[in-house]
Amino acid sequence: MSGEVVRRLVRSVLVLTPGLYDYVSAQRRFLWMDKLGKVHDRDFLALPQLLRGPAPVVIDVGANSGQTVLSVKRVLPAARVISFEPNPSSVVLLRRLSQRFPDLRIEAVGLGDREAEADFYTPVYNGNPMRGLASFDYTSARTWLNEGTIFGFRPQRLEIRVERALIRRLDDYQLDPDLIKIDAQGFEDQVVRGAMKTIQRTRPLMLIENPSSNLVAIFSGLGYRACEYRGGQLVPATGTATNQYFVPS
Repeated sequence: MSGEVVRRLVRSVLVLTPGLYDYVSAQRRFLWMDKLGKVHDRDFLALPQLLRGPAPVVIDVGANSGQTVLSVKRVLPAARVISFEPNPSSVVLLRRLSQRFPDLRIEAVGLGDREAEADFYTPVYNGNPMRGLASFDYTSARTWLNEGTIFGFRPQRLEIRVERALIRRLDDYQLDPDLIKIDAQGFEDQVVRGAMKTIQRTRPLMLIENPSSNLVAIFSGLGYRACEYRGGQLVPATGTATNQYFVPS
């Protein structure tokens, strides 16, 4: 059985089992992982090799329920994390983490290439709001769940919850990040366009989920190397990994 088939099977079981989905996707799962000394994604194990300052500044775009905060703090305890998250229910979870990490800064907005108020879409399948798939991009929120990603997909069980949320540009915050992590469910290009002055000025390490070919070309033009974390080290990107690091030369 291939790895993709296994992942598809796991997704299918989760979305069709509301109680199990709530347990696996809830913040408490990531808190338990942290108590066990683990990160939510092995790609974060590369950070101590890449960020060597005493208190690196980490921009967390698409913070969700705080898994990036926990993983960054696990491997870089002194890091200062600034989380951007437009989903109100996720912001509530992030604020719980701020009680544990007083230096955590939470901005309850989304990032993009303009200042605006826009519709924010959350897919709800089988009664489960899937915060991790929510996006300002309607097509991304609507189409990620389909016959190819889960077994037994039923279109009639999928609905899209719409809320209004604020969008800002990272450039307007005048921050000096050492790392920018972006997980924006199809909105990554807009986030980068609104952060271009910051990126050119500070040359931060970038960690982007499923970067588009356009972003790969942009960072190549800026003198960045596209890499993946495999076997405990960074290797040239193959395009098969979910996350890609863009490392400034």
